[in-house]
Amino acid sequence: MWRWFKVSCESIFVPNAVISLAVKGKNNEQHMKMSKALGRFTREDPNFHVATDEESGDTVISGMGELHLDIYIERMCREYGIDVIVGAPQVNYREAITNGGFDYLHKKQTGGAGQFAGVNGSVEPLPLGNEEGFEFVNKILEDQTLQNMFRAREKGFRDVMEKGPLGAFPMVNIRVTLNEGKYHEVDSRDLAFQLASRYAMRQAVEKAIRFA
Repeated sequence: MWRWFKVSCESIFVPNAVISLAVKGKNNEQHMKMSKALGRFTREDPNFHVATDEESGDTVISGMGELHLDIYIERMCREYGIDVIVGAPQVNYREAITNGGFDYLHKKQTGGAGQFAGVNGSVEPLPLGNEEGFEFVNKILEDQTLQNMFRAREKGFRDVMEKGPLGAFPMVNIRVTLNEGKYHEVDSRDLAFQLASRYAMRQAVEKAIRFA
């Protein structure tokens, strides 16, 4: 006799990496081998990450601790015959805040079309371990024709989160709630809303307690 059961499959939570190392091979041939090895390791382990530093061009590996990364460095040497040159470890700090508020009006006149946008709302921490790291809540009832323009506000808030005020580390676990907004039919464009949100976020961060 068959019995049917309801099964719920939840997504796997992958925590953020906590430490990073710059790595490279001794020559181009070894560097190509290393790229192949790292590609394999990232497929095997969702906690192991590989990226390229935009400024230096270095290959950076990230994981859950020094031992975690040491295992993969040793595997590159043993399984692929690569002499890996390893940089100094760097801890991947994150910044967060407590509750804060903002009320900012961006107004600029340059002779032609100006810039006008206002935002009012609050910021608060999300529960630790939140997978998204950022939540944007828009409580303003807006005309549908203005929705595309107002989406620029969310981008402004996100831009500030990329580099926090304490050590320029990314900011995480933040909910931004937008309660009120001001706009002008002529002078309120995407850039104005983006700038208003960016300055408002900085204002909120200055008022809130920050910690890393």
